[in-house]
Amino acid sequence: MIATDFEFNGIKASDVNLIIVNFGGPSREGVVSSGSKITFNSSKAINSKKWNFHGSHYEEQLAFTFQVARINLHKLPQETLPVTSYEKAYYINWLCRKDGYKYLRFFENGYENIFYNAKIELEWIEYGGCTYGAELSVTCDSPFGYSPLQSFETSVSSGGSFTIYNDSDETGSVIPQLTEIEILSDGDFRLSNSISPLYIANYTEPSDDVVIKGCKRGEIITIKGDTKQIATNLVTHNIANSFNYIYPHIINLDELHPEGTETPKSVSMLRKNIFTLSGCSANINMAYRTVRFAVI
Repeated sequence: MIATDFEFNGIKASDVNLIIVNFGGPSREGVVSSGSKITFNSSKAINSKKWNFHGSHYEEQLAFTFQVARINLHKLPQETLPVTSYEKAYYINWLCRKDGYKYLRFFENGYENIFYNAKIELEWIEYGGCTYGAELSVTCDSPFGYSPLQSFETSVSSGGSFTIYNDSDETGSVIPQLTEIEILSDGDFRLSNSISPLYIANYTEPSDDVVIKGCKRGEIITIKGDTKQIATNLVTHNIANSFNYIYPHIINLDELHPEGTETPKSVSMLRKNIFTLSGCSANINMAYRTVRFAVI
């Protein structure tokens, strides 16, 4: 990647007179991080020569470094300028957050819609007693990046269906960051996903249906996927005892190469989540991000 501009926590580097550069240092040209270090969970029986596979997990968060310089972007030719003490204080306050991970993205064709939920550490780069830039060490909250925030909204009657396409770069499922359900008729809310029977992560029940019993017309239910919390605006509804704690999830089981000869039908069947609602009618809103793999 050869981007010269980036955005962190909603602020573009070029708007505060920073640009991505390379001041030099130990060469790792051609060696890049992909965040793909995976560990197999395996075991070997006594006297066996074979290790049995039980699953896998990512071993490390995605981490990388890049360098920035203070540039006068409004003057030609552009020149590198020393960083003042006031600017140092601002850059540290902007980049070295104390309030959790923030989204980082790079402005380069094909990369601008990949968001890394990251923290940044900063070390100044100095020459001749003046500070001209910094090296930024980025640590992400996961081994990958994310898509822009996607939203889906629909109104569906009992027995009706709707479809969400999972465009993730990784097979598996994603739980929406936020699901809001407005109940339009009394009943037990049950939401099923057509791909669930093919997905191996049915840990809790034979069915992966989302079930909320005893819903009332006009009730608004919110499910926060990141924290696994559910709430209702109806104080008489004991939502904790009514929910089966199976969360809505959008699945991708497609491992086909995009240039392959497989038919589009096979791709659609593995990425298209057909949800069916029964028991009541509802307005449903979902907000979610899917996985993005990228070379840094």
